[in-house]
Amino acid sequence: MALCLFFGVVNIAFIGLEIMTDDDPQVMRVSNAWSRLDLILTIIWTFMIRNRINQIRTGGGHWVNGLLTLILGPFYIQYKINRMIDNIHEAEQVAEPDASSGSR
Repeated sequence: MALCLFFGVVNIAFIGLEIMTDDDPQVMRVSNAWSRLDLILTIIWTFMIRNRINQIRTGGGHWVNGLLTLILGPFYIQYKINRMIDNIHEAEQVAEPDASSGSR
């Protein structure tokens, strides 16, 4: 995770460097190579998270699809994590007795 964050920050720095150097060809080559490496690491990280979610899932309906992971990446992973959290909260609400129907 920290490595992906580092690569993302350096990628943004290269964008600034490209702007300041008026698109110098050498800077562009290094920036393009760095961007490709950042993309590859992001895809690897996303699939690592996907595999972990698929290993720890406790109920049905949370299987993380590989094709959608590849296409949508971190956005799809975040969506699936949010769905899992929502389902946990819903299950807790169903398990709790309703306070208004309690005996007096």
